[in-house]
Order: sequence, then structure tokens, then C-alpha cells
Amino acid sequence: MIFYFNSMEQLKYLISIFLILIFVSCKENKRDSVSFWDVGEYMPETKEDVKSVSDWDKFEAEVFQSIDSIETSTLLNRKARIEKFLSYSDRVDGAISEAYFVFALKYPSDKNMYFFAVFEESDTVLLDRWAILAANELANNAFNLPEEKDLIKDYEKEFRVNSSILNPKEKKLAFWYIEKVIAYTIAKE
Repeated sequence: MIFYFNSMEQLKYLISIFLILIFVSCKENKRDSVSFWDVGEYMPETKEDVKSVSDWDKFEAEVFQSIDSIETSTLLNRKARIEKFLSYSDRVDGAISEAYFVFALKYPSDKNMYFFAVFEESDTVLLDRWAILAANELANNAFNLPEEKDLIKDYEKEFRVNSSILNPKEKKLAFWYIEKVIAYTIAKE
């Protein structure tokens, strides 16, 4: 497309309008854009703050890797991975705690063949620690609903049905475990 101008003044006028439009649009984009660091409460002020942010990111990644490692573990290494998962319980906070406690509640119920297969009767301390985590999540869910008792009973019923396929040793541990979960949940009322 070729433009013909009758005078140099018309060309200058058109170029100046074009430059003003570019300037205004760039200025608006700059003013409207917000980056992560523009939010003062999140902006690290010192090198230590930057390090703590990256340390927390590393911790969150470790927790998610721990969950994944349990789900992909073998019978030989699952118990060690469960112990590693339990080691995070005092440090989880914020968004990561949701994934952590939901996993603690659901894994023994949904994957009970894998969970209880690695425990012996002498492992009640580990099972008790896991039961506390599961009870925290169950209580959090149950006591935020009007039908709280129904949710607890439904969870227990579903757990017992899922556990009916376990061998006698595993079933005994599973039923001991669910009694602990229910007791700890009710105690949080």
C-alpha cells in the first residue's frame, strides 16, 4: 500500500499522531502491569529473605516428592518412605498442608493393601503418628459441615469395607488404625 501526501505537513501530522498512539498504549501497559515483586508483602528485602523463599520452595518440592515416592514405592522401600513422609508433619503449613493431610487421610483407605502390607504389630507408633495426621484432616472436613457425625461414620464404614480384602494380620492393624483415627477425630471436637 502506497500513501501519497499533498504536503510535508500532512506527513508530519500523521507521524505525530502515530507516535502519540504508540506512546499512550505503551504507557498504559506499563501502568496496568503488575509483577510478583510489585506486591510489597512478598518482596524479599534481604538475601536471607530470598534464601528462605527458595528454602520453602525446596521443602514443598520435597513433600510432594515424598508423596509421589510412597505412591510409586515397592514393598521393600515403602516403610522408609512412609517414615520420611511422617518426618515433615511438624513443618507443613499453608497450601502444602492441604495436600499433605489429604494424602494422609486417603492413602490408607484407598491404597490399604499397599499401606498395611509394610507394617508389623510392633509398628503401632508409626501407625499412631499417621492416624493423628488423618484425624486432623477428617476433623477439619467433618467439623466444617452440619452433618459432621455422618461424615465420620461414612469414612469409617468405607474404610472397613475397603479393608475387608486384607489378610488377617493387615486387617487387624487396619482396624486398630481406624479406631485411633476415629478416637483422635472425636477428641478434636
